[in-house]
Amino acid sequence: SDIQAAVLLMQFKKINMLISQRIALAKHYTFLLRDMETQGLLKTPSVPSNYRHNFQSYVILLSRKIKRETLRSFLRSKGIESQIGTYCIPRLQYYRKNLVIPKEAYQNAFFAYSHTLSLPLYHTLTIKEQIFIVKTLKKSIKKCAE
Repeated sequence: SDIQAAVLLMQFKKINMLISQRIALAKHYTFLLRDMETQGLLKTPSVPSNYRHNFQSYVILLSRKIKRETLRSFLRSKGIESQIGTYCIPRLQYYRKNLVIPKEAYQNAFFAYSHTLSLPLYHTLTIKEQIFIVKTLKKSIKKCAE
């Protein structure tokens, strides 16, 4: 519709600013999470040099010993919404129903599905909110280790 087109045109004018804000927030998450990465509890996204990531989402890879769903529940109880970071095609109903796909053939996909977490990331997210999210995440991870 014309209204949707007008909204889209306004968003196009802001796109570089919005992406720049997301990149800055992602860099701040990476800074705040560096000690947890050093401890082997998680991995933060890496962006190769000469590449630009728009950070539509900020996905971390949790270590094997962390129960992601327990972690998500704890975060939710503190008012922090998170999402599954990566989906696994062989787990989708259509593929489970119509194809026999041995789990061994897609070990990395199954692992990523079970161990990734998308943290809140939107252009109006404040530094104070990020600090709260990371502090809560750090407390939560201690409670969610297997």
